[in-house]
Amino acid sequence: AVLARLAQSRPDVSAVDARGRNALVLAAESDAGPELVRHLIAMGVDPEQRDQDGRRAIEHALGAGRWPQVAVLDPTYPLPASVAEGLAGGHFEKSPRELLREALVADRMESADAMLRLGAGPDAAGLAALLLEFAGEPDLPRFDWLLRHGASADTWLDADGTVFTHLLGRGGHASAALQRLLERAQPVGGRGGLARWLQACLDGEHVTRGHEQLALCLLERGADAFGGAPSD
Repeated sequence: AVLARLAQSRPDVSAVDARGRNALVLAAESDAGPELVRHLIAMGVDPEQRDQDGRRAIEHALGAGRWPQVAVLDPTYPLPASVAEGLAGGHFEKSPRELLREALVADRMESADAMLRLGAGPDAAGLAALLLEFAGEPDLPRFDWLLRHGASADTWLDADGTVFTHLLGRGGHASAALQRLLERAQPVGGRGGLARWLQACLDGEHVTRGHEQLALCLLERGADAFGGAPSD
């Protein structure tokens, strides 16, 4: 109602604040509903206008995970299927990590690329944690995609270690993913990593020659040959 009154006075739709934010950017930074965003566009506020940081309204909306606003600011934006379904059903509570995961599972790589390009993806820890979810051999294309887009196996996830040490603790189930990391010159130092791998392999159903070869690769690259696993 306030916006309708303001429209009657023909305000300067290009007005910005001290940080160069126009009305749409301010709306995108707040919890404004999609109808208000739609009205601002109808009044002539430019959705392509950038603030002092070089960001448009849609980039602010994506960064905050405000998908209803995104759908209004750019109806052609390639949203992940899960987001589109959520918008249709009125559910917007999924995190950036969940949305990216669902896009990868559905092989919607264009949507996944767009999420990261526009700053709507998870933070560095969330991106790295997804490596653990796609460490199986059938998921290696997604694992590789995450590595190409900045996911780091050196990221600490919890008190139990980094993504890399978590993968070592999976034993043979993560051998293909670990081999991918070694091909990318993954650092293997740190106490107990080799012991963690060996213990996990012994605890598995069977040990293969491939598991032995990977242990030797770890040793050749400088893995700790004497430290025990964290539980020791």
